[in-house]
Amino acid sequence: MLSEPDPERVNDLLTNILGDAPSSGTFTGAEALTERELAALALADSETRLDAAHAHYVACQPEEVDPDLAYCADMLEDLLYMDDMLDETKREAIRRIFRVERFDTRARVSRQRLALRYLKEARARRDRALSAFLLHYDRTEREVL
Repeated sequence: MLSEPDPERVNDLLTNILGDAPSSGTFTGAEALTERELAALALADSETRLDAAHAHYVACQPEEVDPDLAYCADMLEDLLYMDDMLDETKREAIRRIFRVERFDTRARVSRQRLALRYLKEARARRDRALSAFLLHYDRTEREVL
């Protein structure tokens, strides 16, 4: 999630944003880029990071309970139906089932909250990069007119 974005994806987005090849022909980073290209590069990088953050956020949405925790809860539930168990053992099994479910819920909510934070940060970065690119783009348009 926090790793560097794929350079190929950034390069593709950069080409789409600029609508043409850069002044030097490629976006390798070894040559000097114009201000317009630098603003577009920042926008492409932030778009790629936003895509990754959104994919991570979607992946963190719960579809079902973790299979291992569900199996554990099922095993504890089986203890409740055994006639040869003491009542205290059954009560302990019930307590543990609730603990397992609470742990799973807390972990899931924590992952979702963190993924949402990454998504908000990525969206804010993209908005700043877009504003900077549009500001530069407006200046370029005025110079052409």
